[in-house]
Amino acid sequence: MAKTKSYYKDHYILLLCSLNIFLTIILIVFISARLISTDSPNYIVQCRNCTDPTALNKYVNGSYMTFISFMVFGVLILIFNLFLSFKTYYIRKGLSIMILYLGILLEILSLIISNALFILK
Repeated sequence: MAKTKSYYKDHYILLLCSLNIFLTIILIVFISARLISTDSPNYIVQCRNCTDPTALNKYVNGSYMTFISFMVFGVLILIFNLFLSFKTYYIRKGLSIMILYLGILLEILSLIISNALFILK
């Protein structure tokens, strides 16, 4: 009798899922802490032509909603990655692992970009 695959018993998949969840929590906590610690209602949300120091209208200001959208983006990445990896696991295990890796990459990139925008403030 053939051994059936189980998504919840694969240790490598569970490790990647827990890493995705951990990075999402880190993203939400990091952005929330930075938003609470600052008093200014204006934030720099875009940097246009950052290579030229004499450029006019180099920075674009925005509100805290931009950073809240970063948190929502992190949660959406988590939900879609877990859903897609679960659905593709029974078709192809390697594809499921790649989806989880790409979710980790997106979470790390959103952490780096949000940190860079907070530093510009």
